[in-house]
Amino acid sequence: MPKLARAIKTYIRAKDENRPYLMAQAFMPDAVLDMQVKTDAISFPSRSEGLATISDVLVSRFGQTYENVYTICLAEPPAGHNSFS
Repeated sequence: MPKLARAIKTYIRAKDENRPYLMAQAFMPDAVLDMQVKTDAISFPSRSEGLATISDVLVSRFGQTYENVYTICLAEPPAGHNSFS
């Protein structure tokens, strides 16, 4: 399985199963997450810096705020890509 696909799968498992410790397998310690949320139904900070903050936002706080929200991927990651952009 390509690195990007594994990272996405691990992130989804971490979020959907509320397992923040798995995020270290999906994001680098110095990762930066920029979000553009185009709905009023959910709320995220526009920028999160570092693994601990990203894990808190995407897993811990998300799980405390929203229930029964699951993630699915409808396509494979683009070939040749090893990181999110």
